[in-house]
Amino acid sequence: QPASERPGLTLDFDKFKGSRPFFGLTQVHLNNGAQDDSRLHEWLGGGLARAAGVPAGRCTHAWLRLQGVDRGVYVLREAFTPEMLSAWFGPPGRGELYDPGRGGDLDPHMKRRGGDADSDGSLGALIDACGRADPADRATALAAALDIPAFNAFTAAEVLLGHWDGYALAANNYRAYRRPQDGRFVFLAHGMDQILGDPDAPLFTDFQGMVAGALREIPGQPDAWAAELRRQVDTVWSRDDWEGRIRTRALKLADAVEAHDPGQAAALRELGSDLARRFGERLSFARPATRTPPRALPHARSGPILLADGWHPDRDPHPEMVFQVPTDTDRTWRLGAERPGVGSWRQTLDLPPGRYRFSARVTTSGVLVEDFESPRGAGLRVLGGEVRSRSWVRGTRRERRCRLEFEANGPVCLLLELRAGSGTAGFDADSLWLEPR
Repeated sequence: QPASERPGLTLDFDKFKGSRPFFGLTQVHLNNGAQDDSRLHEWLGGGLARAAGVPAGRCTHAWLRLQGVDRGVYVLREAFTPEMLSAWFGPPGRGELYDPGRGGDLDPHMKRRGGDADSDGSLGALIDACGRADPADRATALAAALDIPAFNAFTAAEVLLGHWDGYALAANNYRAYRRPQDGRFVFLAHGMDQILGDPDAPLFTDFQGMVAGALREIPGQPDAWAAELRRQVDTVWSRDDWEGRIRTRALKLADAVEAHDPGQAAALRELGSDLARRFGERLSFARPATRTPPRALPHARSGPILLADGWHPDRDPHPEMVFQVPTDTDRTWRLGAERPGVGSWRQTLDLPPGRYRFSARVTTSGVLVEDFESPRGAGLRVLGGEVRSRSWVRGTRRERRCRLEFEANGPVCLLLELRAGSGTAGFDADSLWLEPR
């Protein structure tokens, strides 16, 4: 935005001779919140990332007065300065920081800061490692060029946050730093102003970032990444009252602007409450999903596979649904709507490329759907694949065969779903077949 409105700004405190750091900071960014009216996304995303051990700039909030005019609340974020890198990686050395500029994956010619004047920073070695065809050869080359556990923590934090515009999911908004101590790369989180948009966004999905995709194909790496997801859910997201912290921060911001703009103050309170709700929903979604990582089915193209077990609730806890697992005498995965809502049993499969059919026998009792948009009732759904057909059951039906056809290439999440105001649905465990087409 132009200077006459609410521009985003970068403040340098060491640009001129005689300059002094500002509370130890030599550069900060002032984000105008154009993509985040709550002004809380970067503060929350950075806090969760850092708590998980992922390098990210610290954030706070500031009131900006520019050219004698109040411009309102801004997000003040620590820049990727030598001081910030030193805090994470030790005293400043000859490490190299790579910046994708306006976006894009790793490139030998991307902007570099630091390092020897004649050094390529070994970025070429990392890019070359990603392109190795043999998985064992690729694993060895990547381990030499990349801190793999740190990278898993970085991408897991992005995916948990629903950072759809980050490195893992979009090859965007990141920094890559080559540590001088061992010459290996680590990635830094950045640009987290559009997080938690969809609390149900899949955790196990295709990666767009070159390094993330190359790692995923190494034997043992999917399990290591799933373990890192579980670690962050259990030790970071679940061990602090983040919902309370979000609400407290929102109220503090609202109180600070109340005298200047009561309307914005009211909006900040409402948006803070909404962000806290979305965080809680994301956590309740992530808990069961991370306990049941994707099931690899490399031979799924060879013939039908019975999916009688391995299902988990979409949320834990779930405020609207009752979940019942099969027993020896009742081989049914059941869902009951205690009040209007949506619930599902879920299972993520890692499938070879191809077209598949998923089918089940479904029974319903008193499934009412008047206030729901399509699809509605009880049925099958898939996330992460190109859907070809779907069918849903409403009212009371003794039994109906439902089928769903889809294209897949990698992780897909299958759903046994109920979308209703009331009623129950049952999915016969011994009828849940996945077939290649």
